[in-house]
Amino acid sequence: MGVSDLSLAADAEHGRATMPTSGSIVARIERLTASSMQLRARLLVGMATFFDGFDAIAIAATLPLLIKQWNLGSTQIGILIAAAAVGQLIGTFFFPQFAQRRGRVRAIAYSSGIIGITSIACGFATSFEVFVLLRIIQGIGLGGELPVAATYINEITRARNRGRFVLLYEIIYPIGLLASAALGAWLVPRHGWEVMYFLGGIPVILMFILPGLIPESPRWLAEKGRLAEADTALARFEAAARVKLPEPEDARIYDAMMAAHPRRTVRDLFSRAYLSRNIVVALLWSSCGFIQYGLSTWLPTIYQTVYKIPLQQALNLSLGASALGVAGSLVAALTVDKFGRKPVIAGAFVLCAASLGLAGPCRGRPSTWWPRYARWPGASWRAASSSRTSTRRRCTPPAYARWAAAWAAHGSSSRQ
Repeated sequence: MGVSDLSLAADAEHGRATMPTSGSIVARIERLTASSMQLRARLLVGMATFFDGFDAIAIAATLPLLIKQWNLGSTQIGILIAAAAVGQLIGTFFFPQFAQRRGRVRAIAYSSGIIGITSIACGFATSFEVFVLLRIIQGIGLGGELPVAATYINEITRARNRGRFVLLYEIIYPIGLLASAALGAWLVPRHGWEVMYFLGGIPVILMFILPGLIPESPRWLAEKGRLAEADTALARFEAAARVKLPEPEDARIYDAMMAAHPRRTVRDLFSRAYLSRNIVVALLWSSCGFIQYGLSTWLPTIYQTVYKIPLQQALNLSLGASALGVAGSLVAALTVDKFGRKPVIAGAFVLCAASLGLAGPCRGRPSTWWPRYARWPGASWRAASSSRTSTRRRCTPPAYARWAAAWAAHGSSSRQ
């Protein structure tokens, strides 16, 4: 063999050695440090998740006015609240499958577009029937965005400290709930229910800008065998690193790990190895969903119809529950590595059950400081002082119990 032939062989061997593999992609992700591209991805995807929470609970602040405007009965109110949940169930099945076939970023962009467009349309709804239909369609986006966004954030983050980081990212969702409650308490009594849905239309912008501003998940591209595209996407993260990246680990280690684990399908969820765990997780999520969405959505209306307090004060009390929900998520995220997942979940559910259990027996007992809280934001001093005595007779201890329950429910759901 001549010198030229040896040179060509060496070049070919070098080319094969540098060809990306699924293991090399994972090895390079595991060496990533904080970068401006990761920050951009987390902010933009976080914005989608923020408005997912914002639009999901906007109905809570607007429901009391919708009941009056359309003279809704109890059955219609239940349908109105459940409409988004029906769409969410559809979206939860559809968009993860879409993301698995067409990409994470595209799925997040399309689901955000559905959320935004239908939210604006809700603001123009002229009847109960139209509003319900729009909320069902919006629910498809609401249910689809959250799991895909969480998957994307998980896939661009290295394994070290991933649990804490993903949890801190997921706090964005209850922050969206809090923002919805806060803006609802401030804007709805002054500008009507429509303004909440016009604000909820902001995510439509993400449908157009997201695919061009952040790369697709390199892990997903590698899984699909699109290794050259995975290499290009990952290079964008690497190029934005703030410090010199260390050499990646041997790709053969990761290739061997992936080869040792068979490809899983949905059917595996119902196998003997996973069935019991999935039943437990399903019960945990359904319990959290009942508390977070069921009670949170009904809360302002319950305060008004059952306890006969003014709209402004009802919205302010709901704002307190949302604030403690964010606090519960933050506490769970910061303590989970120390105490473990099971103790945090169990403790949160015990606190949640105790708080809700006290709501009924404590009904009617007075409180001394709640009127001061309920005057903010925007409740007039005169209205608060004039209703002080009657309000004390009615509902403040259940409100405190509901706040504690919100703290616990958000903390437990963020850990699952």
